Amino acid sequence: MELLQAGRLKLLFHEDPTVELLAAALFTPAGASVEPVEGITLLALRSAFKRSSKRSLVEFATLQDPMGSAFVPEVSLDYSALRFQLVSEYTLPYFELFVETALNPCFEQESFAVEKEALIASIRSKSESSFTLAYEELMRLTYRETPYGRMPYGTVESVSSVTADGARDYYFSTFFPEGSVLALSGKAKELDRVAALLEQLPSASVSRPVFEAPIKEPVVEVVNRAGSAQTFVMIAFEAPPVNHPLYPVYKLLNTVIGEGIGSLLFQELREKRGYAYSTGSLYPSRLSTARLLLYVGTSPEKEGKLERDLGNLLRNLPDLITEEHLERAVRYFEGTYLLDHESRSRRAWYLGFWEALGLGADYDEKFLDLVKSVTLQQLREAAYTLSTSPYHQVTVRER
Repeated sequence: MELLQAGRLKLLFHEDPTVELLAAALFTPAGASVEPVEGITLLALRSAFKRSSKRSLVEFATLQDPMGSAFVPEVSLDYSALRFQLVSEYTLPYFELFVETALNPCFEQESFAVEKEALIASIRSKSESSFTLAYEELMRLTYRETPYGRMPYGTVESVSSVTADGARDYYFSTFFPEGSVLALSGKAKELDRVAALLEQLPSASVSRPVFEAPIKEPVVEVVNRAGSAQTFVMIAFEAPPVNHPLYPVYKLLNTVIGEGIGSLLFQELREKRGYAYSTGSLYPSRLSTARLLLYVGTSPEKEGKLERDLGNLLRNLPDLITEEHLERAVRYFEGTYLLDHESRSRRAWYLGFWEALGLGADYDEKFLDLVKSVTLQQLREAAYTLSTSPYHQVTVRER
């Protein structure tokens, strides 16, 4: 892996000369946890990188399309990112277009209104999903009065309040802060000249909040929704941040509990008892106190029995985990992790992701070994901590 410096921007390059393509992921510390209005980061990036204000939409597309893909933004709590791919032959001219766009972002009223309405429509459509509704309510409950209680895409109200001028001002005051990293994977040309180009990017100062968010007592909230065809239960447990020594242990525990048809939730609640329409677990990587989430969807008439048996499963979790569960989880985790690294775009994304979270790009090679080295005793100890800890729960049911 090659490392270059482009002003305050760190440039990482993983060479893969087999195909004449280059994948890129630009990460910055300006995530949703630092924004003044929920959703303004995503809306600003979608507007800014739709095209350069120096060119019409047709002219911009005519220039960009033969060289590579559009710029695709994504926003998480601890970072924001821009993803794109290009034909290696056009490395320098494509990045010339990228820098032109970054310096001359498009915040024209008509274009901005289109992006704003599209984001609002997307937010409204999410409310139709029991999973999304439960997740949003649970995040606001479990991260109350912390920056993690925000949704990276915002709310209808928050996004509606953002103006083109406000988004433009936010963009120029925030991007691209120190700690930004551009990760590349594939075949590139004239990287030294690209690095020189990137030195033109504006510089800002962004300080990400790092805080503790312990779950001190159990809380259960119920959301009644008309037309809900199922009861959906989601539970949040306190879990380590990404830089904690137990992070790999909890990643594997998450796989044991809720990933795949061999997981405990699937086997115990769906296969053996037939409760669940859907089961699973999530463990998002966070710089501050994280959460391990469990979810189960079932028919309304089975809600009482489901909660009883789910409670029994959680209380007995350490005893349920066997050597067989450990081995299955390691195989499943390794397979999905390696599969997710097969494309250049995902390899670039992982390099930038680990660097942006402060663990370094080389952590991508270490992480899988750390997960594979987790012992049964470590899994059971983490499971015991979960089974004896307070949790937050949101239940979505028919009104």
